[in-house]
Amino acid sequence: CDLLLDVNNVYVNCQNHGGDPRAFIDRLPLSRVRQLHVAGHTPMDGVIIDTHIGPVIDEVWALYRYTLQRAGRLIPTLIEWDHEIPALPEVLAEVARAQRHAEVALGASARPTAEAKARVEARVEARVEAKVEDRS
Repeated sequence: CDLLLDVNNVYVNCQNHGGDPRAFIDRLPLSRVRQLHVAGHTPMDGVIIDTHIGPVIDEVWALYRYTLQRAGRLIPTLIEWDHEIPALPEVLAEVARAQRHAEVALGASARPTAEAKARVEARVEARVEAKVEDRS
């Protein structure tokens, strides 16, 4: 079967239980990964909780780049931000950050076309609006 790889979960679990997140990624069949997830998390009482709050931290972005480099291809990526969702410009800045990290990992082949970028921004805007409406 194909896989969804939550890069933030790899980071969180390796931090909480000890382990090397890159070595964990190295053991995965990356050719079968169809989607990546990245997210913010919350340190709490000596552990890290995958809360999907806040922006993605640098260490998770580094693991994301490493994962793309090891896979050797661009993999569709979801930024999970389920609580304390900021204004749309901040969410779009996080999307742009993901695109820049993909370009660093894979070069120009990861650069989205203007049309693809517009589609992503429209989807993000619709999802942020839906989350805001759910909270009302």
